[in-house]
Amino acid sequence: PLGAILGGALLTNRDDLWDSLSQQQLGEPDGRETCNRMLKTFLAYRLKPLILKLPGTNKYQHASNGVADIEAFKMKNYQQYTPRSIHPLQAKVAMQCSKREDSYIAIRKQNADRLTELLRDQSSIQLPHSSPNRPHSFTYYPIVFRKHSRYQIGERLAAAGIESKWRYYPLHLQRSFVGIKQTDLSMSKKLWSNHLLIPAGVYTTTEKIEYLANAIKDALHH
Repeated sequence: PLGAILGGALLTNRDDLWDSLSQQQLGEPDGRETCNRMLKTFLAYRLKPLILKLPGTNKYQHASNGVADIEAFKMKNYQQYTPRSIHPLQAKVAMQCSKREDSYIAIRKQNADRLTELLRDQSSIQLPHSSPNRPHSFTYYPIVFRKHSRYQIGERLAAAGIESKWRYYPLHLQRSFVGIKQTDLSMSKKLWSNHLLIPAGVYTTTEKIEYLANAIKDALHH
């Protein structure tokens, strides 16, 4: 496995890829960068909801535009990024977080099941599915649109105060993989171009799940 910039891993049974990847040198851990990332994460997920309740913050309560802010992390950032070995402080935080992961997944799955039940009658979208053989952790709730443009849906959700986004470019479309022999990956490209990620996470209440479902239905029938 090879760690990625924002999580995930690359697994391969090809010797040529493994030989090439194994030659990549990791940089030294950066303590300042680690602290900065943890601080930003804490501010974004824990303090921001509280800050938005303060007087004078109403202008920040609306969701970002569903199109303008998507893909803000440009491809060149990937290509210029130098992977680093993990900092001890970051490792300790990760170990503590991993102890809560099972309970977090259970809550996210419960929220996802509720949202799926509310959207099951919408024939124009494809909903995520989780099973014991193919479990889904539901870090985000992905929806694939059969007819609609995700740009339009994203804008309509943003107008309703819901921020959505999509996954970054599939690996086979990134510059580093140009020239490597590929099989037919048209389905990956199609799913990537037609999906949105909906924020139905650990801290999403039942009321917000219902609001999400109604907003999505309104966006589909706008």
